[in-house]
Amino acid sequence: GEVLELANMECHCGARGRLYQFERNGIFSIHDKELFIQEWPDSGVGTGAVVWDCGVILAKYLEKLGRERLAGKKVIELGSGTGIVGLAAAYLGASVTMTDLPDVLSFTKINVDSNKSTWITTGSIELREFDWSKPEDFEIEDVDIIVAADPVFNQTLADLFVSALYKICRQHPHITIYFAHKSRQEEVDVRLFDIFDVYGFHGEEIGLEEQHPDAKSDRIDLYKARFETGSVQIDGAQSASETSESLPAT
Repeated sequence: GEVLELANMECHCGARGRLYQFERNGIFSIHDKELFIQEWPDSGVGTGAVVWDCGVILAKYLEKLGRERLAGKKVIELGSGTGIVGLAAAYLGASVTMTDLPDVLSFTKINVDSNKSTWITTGSIELREFDWSKPEDFEIEDVDIIVAADPVFNQTLADLFVSALYKICRQHPHITIYFAHKSRQEEVDVRLFDIFDVYGFHGEEIGLEEQHPDAKSDRIDLYKARFETGSVQIDGAQSASETSESLPAT
């Protein structure tokens, strides 16, 4: 497999500030299989058409969890972007629903289609639109795991991301959530984990020693979380002023 060594690699990616090299139409390995992940940095759809560190680290963490933890599971990815995490999950045997905004999904679909021979015999993939500002419009029948890579980089997204999680987990309270977060601004981190607690989510940081040995970084935090059944019912986004003890900030 591809050795990324993110923890020790210096940034050579210019303005995008990434910890690793990932070429356009690049090869990304999960176990013995190569995925071909295309990027469109000048697409005009913002951050969604580029592979970021969080996506690599989360995808390789799923590889470490392995087929025994993912085969046959119903996985939904929030903010799929280029599709690197969802494609890894499908190759590892999961039935994956990859979600994003419509303009981003058009790029996601290209990578899903170009890698079909890799995942079609092991898992399945469905693409669906999900606008986090309208969580009431999204319905899904069965979910075991939610994954999300770098979903929050401003305070507005913190509210939207957690309300989207809440919409799904309120209907399916036994879901396990794995998400990768890169700390950029302290106020964003505080907002994210405060509102996370308000909505009734509880979890813990996954230590570097538990992550994939070739894809981990002290600049990226990986979390495992669950929704606490019976938590306060919330309609829509809400202020985080009611928080008690939050998840550990990054």
